[in-house]
Order: sequence, then C-alpha cells, then structure tokens
Amino acid sequence: MRRAATAEDFMGFTRRELLRLAGIGLGVAAGAGADTVAWAGRPRSDRGAGPREGIHLDWFTFRPGDTIHFRVSLVGSVQTTLSLYRLDQGSVYGADQLVASYPIAVDNLQRLVDPGILGAGFSVALSLPASDLAPGFYEARIPVEHIQPENRSNSGNGFTTYNHLIRFVVTPSSAGSHSKILALFDSLTGVAYSASGGASIYGPSTLARRSVSWRRPGLEMATEHPREPLRFLRGRGFAFEFIDLIDLALQPAGFLDAYDLVLAVGQFEYMPEHVLRNLTAFVESGGNLLAATHEFAIFRVRLEWGASQLTTYKWDWQSADPYALSGDPAAAPAIAGVGMNLPASTLETELIGQTVWAAHRATQGVWVDMPIFNGGDVSWILAGTGFEQTGLLPGAFCNYASGNLLSFDAGGRPVIEDIGRSRTPSETRVWAAVPSPDARAWWAAQGRDVAYWPFVSNGYATATVQQRASGGTVVTLPSPQFFTSHFGHSGYERLLVNLTSNLSSR
Repeated sequence: MRRAATAEDFMGFTRRELLRLAGIGLGVAAGAGADTVAWAGRPRSDRGAGPREGIHLDWFTFRPGDTIHFRVSLVGSVQTTLSLYRLDQGSVYGADQLVASYPIAVDNLQRLVDPGILGAGFSVALSLPASDLAPGFYEARIPVEHIQPENRSNSGNGFTTYNHLIRFVVTPSSAGSHSKILALFDSLTGVAYSASGGASIYGPSTLARRSVSWRRPGLEMATEHPREPLRFLRGRGFAFEFIDLIDLALQPAGFLDAYDLVLAVGQFEYMPEHVLRNLTAFVESGGNLLAATHEFAIFRVRLEWGASQLTTYKWDWQSADPYALSGDPAAAPAIAGVGMNLPASTLETELIGQTVWAAHRATQGVWVDMPIFNGGDVSWILAGTGFEQTGLLPGAFCNYASGNLLSFDAGGRPVIEDIGRSRTPSETRVWAAVPSPDARAWWAAQGRDVAYWPFVSNGYATATVQQRASGGTVVTLPSPQFFTSHFGHSGYERLLVNLTSNLSSR
C-alpha cells in the first residue's frame, strides 16, 4: 500500500513548489491513498456529477510573491463581480469592509467526477498578486443571486454551508516582521463539514467519506470566529500576522519562535499532528498561547498535499485507518482518529489543558455563569473586569465547551484528576469551572460514536492557566463564545485586553 504523504515528507520543498503540488490534480490524486481509489467504481450518479457553482481557492495563506487564484464556476458563461472584503477591520458588529471589486467572466468549467474528493476543478476567474493586499483576514464573494438556487448551499449532510464565498489570510513573507502576535485561521473544520461536490466527512453513506478535498466551495463553516475579536483588538492598537492550519502543518520546527503569542479563537476541530507539535515546541521554548475554543484538536487528520485532501477516520480509526492496521510504531503518530485515544500523538490536554470530552455539550443553549476559583492567582486576567468582586464569569457560554475532570480539596479549590491518563501538564491551574451533565469517558470509546460513550460525573467546563517552566504561558477558555458573543460587556472586553496585552510579549 502506498503511504500517504505527511508534512515531514515536504519539509525540503519551497512554498512555491508546494503550491504547485497542490494544483497538480487528478494525476497525483489518483495515487494519493486507498481512500481516493475506493470510490472509483461508484456509479456516475453517485460521484458528484451535475452542475456545480461557487468559488474556491487552492490554498488559504498567502504571502508576497504568491498569486491568489480565485476559481469560479457558474452555469453558462456569465459576467459577474468578485468582491474582496477585509474581515479584521472596522467596528465589531459593523459591515465588512469592502477592499475592491473586480468584473470577471466566468465559465462553467469543472471536474464532474468526484469533485468532493478530487477537488472541484473550477477554472481561474481572477488572479491577484498577494502583495496587492495588506496582511489581514479576507473574504471573497460572488453575488449569490448569480448562482442557481439549488447550488447556493450544501446541506445533504445536515449542515448548511454556502458556495458564494471563501475566506483566507494574507501575511508577511518574513515571520514576525509585522507583528509578534500570530492569529490562527481554522481552514480545516469547514473542509470536513462541507457537502460540496457530493462528499463530506459527515452525513449518510451517499456522502460520507474518509477523505475530502479542500479545493472546492462551501468551506466557510467555523471560519468566521476570529472576525469580531480581531476587529476589537485592532481597534485598541494590536496588530497581527496570520496563518491557516494547512500552511502551519508545512512549517518546520522553530517557525513559531518568531512570535511571542499565538491566538487561537474558534473551533479547530480537525487538527494535523504536526500543527500540535509545532505549537507544543513553541510553548516549550517560551512562547505564549491563548486558546478560546471548545473542540480544539479532537480529531486528528492527515493532509495529502498532491491531492489537496483532508483524511480522517474519526471513531473508526482502529478498524479502518491503514496506519492503525499496519501495526507500525513509526506510523502511530499519524493515525487519524480521536485524539485523546491516540497515545503516540499529542493529546489536546497535553497542550491546552482541556478537551471537549470532559464537558461536551455542557449546556443546552442556556447561557451559564462560571464560578471563579483562586482569583488572586489570575489577578492579571481579572483586573478591572469586575468579575473579581462578583466571583463569576456571567453568561460565559451556552453550548459545547472544553474542560477537564475535577475534584475539590478541603478548601474548595479545584484539582484536576487523572492527569496520568490525560497527560495534562502539572502546572495547569483551574481558575473558573462549571459542572457539565454531558461529560464523556473518552478512554472507553472502543471504536464507538461519542453518543455511546459512558457519562462521567466529574466533568467540568473549565478556564485554565499554565505557567510553563520555559516561561511560556498557556491560557485556555472553554468556548470561543467568550470572545465572539460579549462585545459591549465591559468586563469581557477588559478580559480580552488583559489577556492579549499580558501575553503579547514573552
């Protein structure tokens, strides 16, 4: 069996060579792994044939010297407009900032066979030098009314995603030259959730696949989370550089040392092991990490560069992932399954001190207050918020959350349990926590969907801080809602400023 490519296989390539590889298409994709080949015999009616419309990119992080190729397909030959918006500037809840609009002529040229797995193959409608754009977080849109109604969104897997827009980031060529704060862009969660091209990680058997392409429309789910926090912080004088998960998976060890703070606000549900190792090395060398996230790294993925594919086996990794079935210890770190079940990989608790399984759906849509513990130990976080007086983080979040397993000592202070199993760093301190009725025993997964995992009674949604021996600090909040849903609340606004300002230098 041909081994799927990993990030380490491409460390000797330049970005320009990797971008070329990402555009090779069918010739490389056909040999990218068992996941692609397995669908070759399906009837054409089940291979994504039919009119497909929208916009997609080959890549999501661009630097001066790169060219951004916007690929668009519309039924018939159409004159339309491609508009670029800057998402990280302007008032927090104001309109997106229009950068430029370009008239484009669009053909209905695409790949009709397996577009969800091999890529949509739309033709290039507009090419722009990345140097034309300032570092920032961008969205490209075509008018939704120019897409046939049946092609405007994808929802066959139960999740609706939209085909008329795509998001990406632009950053300097030299890491750390514009800012020492690096904002992570979650380019992979949307890849998994989209049903564009008739394939998805989710959904019924007619859609569900192990591998899906990131070269297709409809990848916007969960990519919007940084918008409001970045606007708010930019308005208070902070500057940022940017990188998406795919690009970070290509970077060598030490790349992040150019920064003082990595900011991760969002879902980040699907994570390559190499990204986790880069982040761990960054913290161990004295860098700071601020994570406001509920499902961070809960599923490991492999990225296949020539095919531009994300591959994951999720719950079925023990019975279906060739890397697991091989029994080869060298392949174990690249198994694409439930992260907390993979001892050869970096556990999410090992890095950020929390996992979604310890809290899961902690509240069913009701905003919950989080009691504060050991407030004096995190006075630098709480200063001026008013929360230190009330002892609560009011209405902190209302759905899924990350956390850990807790008990309480004689003084009523939280103690993280079972750190041998979770490999939670001993420096991790819980400073806010609320019990979750939906915590799950991830160690009892046994190849089953989370719905069949046993409940545990000591799971909590938590906010934690780690002061590493290296000097690096890791602060983790249980949900991105801390920084996406509380603007206008002076306490939460001050909390975000306190965290960012204190962590923005080593």
